[in-house]
Amino acid sequence: MEEEFIVKGAMATCQFGVAPSMLNNILDNMNVYFNGKLAATSMTLGPAFPSPAFGTCNMVPNMPKPCVAMITKWDNVYTGMYVNRISNPLTKNSKGTCALGCPMCISFQTTGQIPVPTMPAVNAPNVATHQSDMNPMATNEEEPEDDITPIIKTLEFWDSNGCQVDEVPEDGIVTLVAETEGAVPGDMVTFTIPSKKGKNITVQTRVGGDGKAIARNINLNN
Repeated sequence: MEEEFIVKGAMATCQFGVAPSMLNNILDNMNVYFNGKLAATSMTLGPAFPSPAFGTCNMVPNMPKPCVAMITKWDNVYTGMYVNRISNPLTKNSKGTCALGCPMCISFQTTGQIPVPTMPAVNAPNVATHQSDMNPMATNEEEPEDDITPIIKTLEFWDSNGCQVDEVPEDGIVTLVAETEGAVPGDMVTFTIPSKKGKNITVQTRVGGDGKAIARNINLNN
């Protein structure tokens, strides 16, 4: 099952709250975007949800109070890549622990990514290590400790005229441009993108000399 990344604007609920809340305060990452929105990471902690985050907190029975969510930890993060070398992206399966709640009391209902017919959501990519292709859900125990894990810094979609777009063009043809860090020319990057018809399109491309992985002429109308 594909893991879709969490970005700014994702909606979440708390098992002790009374209303959903939007993840808006991403203070740890100011550079890495997925589909034009800041990526949330394992270091997106503290007041990530503006107060009163989930309305009323009912952690203590018969003593409800305004919710002031303070995230201390994220579980079930995506470990197949790093953001800014120090943190891992969150996915819809990630669970948050609140200092005033209990372990993993916060769950995501949406990822914040814009669904089709606007630009397709970005799933966890498969970025090759320097030795071999890497399965996003696997570990590489033989990888040297000093090896730099490749990361995706930015991901953009371009139309046939070479312009960056936020919506699927009428002809459905886009070019995917992923800027990488820590990858070497020739490393393989694999993305899974949903088309307008709901089919998953698997795209593979290699990192070029400029650190970018470019996949051209992807037809999202199929």
